[in-house]
Amino acid sequence: MSGYFLQSAWVRRGKARLGLVGAMIFAGFSLSGCVGAAMVAGTSAGVMVAQERSVGDGIDDVKIDLEVGSLMRQQEDANLGGVNTSVSEGRVLLTGLVQRPEDRIAAARAAWSHPQVKEVVNDIEIGDDNKWKRIPKDTWITSQIRARYTFDTELRGINYDIEVVDGTVYLLGIAQDEFEMQRAAQHASSVNGVKKVISHVQLKSGRDRQALVLGQR
Repeated sequence: MSGYFLQSAWVRRGKARLGLVGAMIFAGFSLSGCVGAAMVAGTSAGVMVAQERSVGDGIDDVKIDLEVGSLMRQQEDANLGGVNTSVSEGRVLLTGLVQRPEDRIAAARAAWSHPQVKEVVNDIEIGDDNKWKRIPKDTWITSQIRARYTFDTELRGINYDIEVVDGTVYLLGIAQDEFEMQRAAQHASSVNGVKKVISHVQLKSGRDRQALVLGQR
């Protein structure tokens, strides 16, 4: 039964992301590379073509995400049903909960086995995952953070991926500058129910950073 739910979850994500690929390809042809226009597609966050990454990079990231999910399903000795993936410019962020250290290692190994993956950030935690209890709250937190990003005119929220696991917020994406990077993390930490914010956001200038962690509330 657990295998069925694992496969079904990835199939649902796969269909959504395939739709996103189609939307981005269409937008790429329609806009002839112009990043000023925007299109909304996909699931909770919505996706706009006006991202810092190009349409081609965005399509590559969606393809990597789908294929990493397939690689994880092939890990027969690991239970990876609680693992979430986000991809930005070839950087794969792994979040979620698994029951054993071996499962955490298996998830990272699967991600690294993809030839286009440039970096794997493994933020998977070990513990019991009561999905039915945490998912509604995590989903609400995600929507609240996304709303703050959307209505903040000094922040390009489209450039950020948000994952929430049991009240811990993980951010991945591209910030225009240090001010925006800090602002994105502070918006997330201000939402009721957030325990901690871990930001793997990188600056547009391309300088590498250590993860920014805002402490327990």
